[in-house]
Amino acid sequence: MKLPEPMSWDRAEARKGRFDGKFIIGVLTTGIYCLPSCAARPPKPQNVRLFTSEANAKAAGLRACKRCRPDLYYKGEDENVALFQGLAARVAAAPEDFADAGALAREAGVSLTKLGDLYRDHAHLAPVQWLRRMRVKRAAAELLAGRDRIAEVGFGAGFESESVFHRQFLAQTRMTPGAYRALDGAQVFLLQLPAGYRAKEILGYHGRDPEGLSEKSEGNRIWKALHTIDGPTVVEISIEPGQAWVKVHAEKKLGREAMAALHAASLRMLGLNLDVTQFETRHAAFAAPRRGLRMPLLPTAFDPVRCGGKWYCWRARRSATCVPIPPPKGWPISPSRIWPRGAIPAPRRAIWWMPPRRWPTAGWTSKASAKALPSPRKRRVTRRQG
Repeated sequence: MKLPEPMSWDRAEARKGRFDGKFIIGVLTTGIYCLPSCAARPPKPQNVRLFTSEANAKAAGLRACKRCRPDLYYKGEDENVALFQGLAARVAAAPEDFADAGALAREAGVSLTKLGDLYRDHAHLAPVQWLRRMRVKRAAAELLAGRDRIAEVGFGAGFESESVFHRQFLAQTRMTPGAYRALDGAQVFLLQLPAGYRAKEILGYHGRDPEGLSEKSEGNRIWKALHTIDGPTVVEISIEPGQAWVKVHAEKKLGREAMAALHAASLRMLGLNLDVTQFETRHAAFAAPRRGLRMPLLPTAFDPVRCGGKWYCWRARRSATCVPIPPPKGWPISPSRIWPRGAIPAPRRAIWWMPPRRWPTAGWTSKASAKALPSPRKRRVTRRQG
């Protein structure tokens, strides 16, 4: 392949990636090799040597540019994904080493603008918001695993003061650090609801399927059957003004990991794991009649759905299993409706992977036969006539 003269190509076309993979730019003065689309300042033509392959560039003693990452490009990996994952791993290991977004940008070797784009694309959060979440996550793990003073846990996770630690921990977990530590061995815990919390829509969401096998809503209470590493459980949530009581029904005492998972599941079910303040501020006119409205999420990737009178099991993992769960006292549906044998097929492969609970339940039927589970490619449904 005939290589062009150094720096003779159209710079605008190169920035679009048109020449990536066709040749590699080696900068002899800095000892690095780059992709033609690299955003770094262009070198002088007399300091440039072009290569046809990455192996030739390495043989000349050059290393990969840390900005455009040609090594990842030739491995078929996404540069931004690798950058985000590497930075996330380093922050998770030591969040106290990163004081602000500037520290994240310096560690990643990018500008604050590039850092903001990176986190918007891959974390859907601003860098500072993501950093707060990582600190709270680290502190939550330390609270359950260790016995250090709460203030020491907060400082160890990177919070600048005890008051800031308490405020941010409460905002994200809806519990104080002391109450969260008491989850270990507890059967009941309290979640503090934000001001203006709209419970009616949340209760309506969880009660949308009266014949649900694993979920029920009645009055101000929600029941949900869930699996944990310590066995099957039923979570009962009672929503009251300003607070929600969560009671765990299980055959045996649950460990700290199981209780932490149930706490996270409760936050998702109540729509408390997302902050709606920024959205309501930026879209004030749209949010005005809906202020306080939150989007509840599924606690797990597993969800049974009724389709045409038959129950199908939406799941992302092949290892998921369906087991009967003994009903707790006060459970509003019979034991046969909790993970019943035979009612939920146990497929050998993941089926119809799509957003759970989005499928219509009443008056619809699938084209799949009763004997065979539907193929992942067969997503069409027809409305039942008559």
